Amino acid sequence: MRVNRIIGAALLLTAAALAGCATTTEKTTPKTATVLRGPVTTKVAGPYEAAKACVASIPEVASIRVGVGVIQDLTGKTNIQTDGTGSFITQGATDMATTSLAELGVQVVELSFTYKQNVDWYAAKGVKGSIKQPQFIVMGSVTALDFGTYGTVGELSIYGVGPRARAYRATGRMDLRLVTLPYGNTTGGSVQAVSAFQKEFLAVETGLGAASFIGSGEGLTFASFNVGSSQREPMQATIGYMTDYGSVDLVLKLLDKLGLQKTKVAECRKLLVDPYAPTGHKIQVAKAN
Repeated sequence: MRVNRIIGAALLLTAAALAGCATTTEKTTPKTATVLRGPVTTKVAGPYEAAKACVASIPEVASIRVGVGVIQDLTGKTNIQTDGTGSFITQGATDMATTSLAELGVQVVELSFTYKQNVDWYAAKGVKGSIKQPQFIVMGSVTALDFGTYGTVGELSIYGVGPRARAYRATGRMDLRLVTLPYGNTTGGSVQAVSAFQKEFLAVETGLGAASFIGSGEGLTFASFNVGSSQREPMQATIGYMTDYGSVDLVLKLLDKLGLQKTKVAECRKLLVDPYAPTGHKIQVAKAN
């Protein structure tokens, strides 16, 4: 009889414990997980938005038909921090140039490999239709990327404690050209304008460190700590600003060659040289969060 009472009491305690666990779990488990949300998506806006708006306001620009070839990374520089599989330079410069030209107001004609494959497929099926041909094609590449062209390093340590600072720069170059395609009575293959430009990419690192021997004898220990911060210009994103510059430069040179809107072209050229000069052109700038 006593054994039965003990077993019964044990069963009651076990059931109570299980019930308590179930109740606790139900109360503490959140019904929805908290999701980390960063800044909202914003429109890409670079330093040459005013220059692009200026070019887009020239009426003759809307009649120019341009296609973009392949703008390759020919620097040969890869990022060894990603086991040699990454690249310092974006492989999307062709798409960036297409966007830049479209924002200038020219008629952009699709020339991608995928598009041409689809056109050939439809032609093979006997589908008839007209394809708008570009008057010009933009060709070029990212031709150079040089690291450590010059920089500064500073460090001061007194009794193992001191600050350090380092700044370095990399220089990238892009070469673009505007070439005629055969249309109407125009002969193809003539280079109408070239644009060669470079950009310095900046990076700064700062830190504070301390190091000292603590204790004595067999308990002697070396202790150190370091804190710091680093900032660098986003290299791949900045290539987009370079394509903005090159696209504006090519179109302005073409207008110059055709003798069109000289006063307006000169105004836009000033915005290209000094992108932060006051201007009356309305531009959309992404707000930082």
